[in-house]
Amino acid sequence: MSLQQDPKISQGTVLILLIGKFKGKRVVFLKKLSSGLLLVTGPYNVNGVPLTRIKRKYVIATKTKVDLGELVVPEEINDKFFTPQKPINNWEKTEEKFFTKKQDLKKVGLNETQTKLQNQIDKPIYEAIKKVQYLKEYLTARFKLQKGQLPHKMKF
Repeated sequence: MSLQQDPKISQGTVLILLIGKFKGKRVVFLKKLSSGLLLVTGPYNVNGVPLTRIKRKYVIATKTKVDLGELVVPEEINDKFFTPQKPINNWEKTEEKFFTKKQDLKKVGLNETQTKLQNQIDKPIYEAIKKVQYLKEYLTARFKLQKGQLPHKMKF
């Protein structure tokens, strides 16, 4: 089922992730990317989920919505934004350096623009979450199934 056919998912809908590092976390849907993937965020300061993209079939849409108002996701956040950067390797292949630590190899994490965009998006979402009672706790809690619970018979 495509996103246009799924009326449950619109900007601000809370989704449950079913796969990956953040499995069981609840996230807020922001927009559909050109590749067909969904752009979601935790927000990061609520449950530790950064801006990430995920396939539609790996989420469960809930009835809960966060009122994002006029939040506009910057055009810089597209599929190219998520391509990993290669580490800078200034390592010389000499015998002396072979037995020393690789201090020249720099780890590549999020750069300044990525963290700035993360904070720019998360700030209005966090403000909207604070306005609704218990929504922050709801987003913080992980989704779990107990014995005998059937997800296809649940109403989200």
